Amino acid sequence: MKEIAEETKREDTEESVEGIEEQAEELIKLDAAMKKEEKKAGGKSALVRLYGKQRYKMTAPFKWEDTTYDELEFDFLGLTGADMEAIDDELMMMRVNVPVPSQSRKYQKMLAARAAHIPSDVIEHMPLADYNAITGMARNFLFITG
Repeated sequence: MKEIAEETKREDTEESVEGIEEQAEELIKLDAAMKKEEKKAGGKSALVRLYGKQRYKMTAPFKWEDTTYDELEFDFLGLTGADMEAIDDELMMMRVNVPVPSQSRKYQKMLAARAAHIPSDVIEHMPLADYNAITGMARNFLFITG
């Protein structure tokens, strides 16, 4: 029985390490892609402007509570350090630890909601394709400005 427990623990550790290695590979690929895009855009400030204000057209109209969303505008450049700290505080109150904001879907969702001036619940309840695209926009902005 002890051998089975040890084997299971070893397998779990190996899976965890593999997951971390996959995340590291993804970050390396994203970094390389961003550097290529930065060069193409004319430097980091041009890239920040490119990702700083974006418009997103929903895959289909999405209704949440009494509002239908067809398209959203995100102004990440209009956010401040106070916005990031408020998100940090809110996540701490929820007892959610986020060591790397650019890798946390919750953080990305909350940042995107602030950039679009909508409640984060709206993004959370969107169809997955829209949710992924929008949180990806926030992740990319955090990545290029971090």
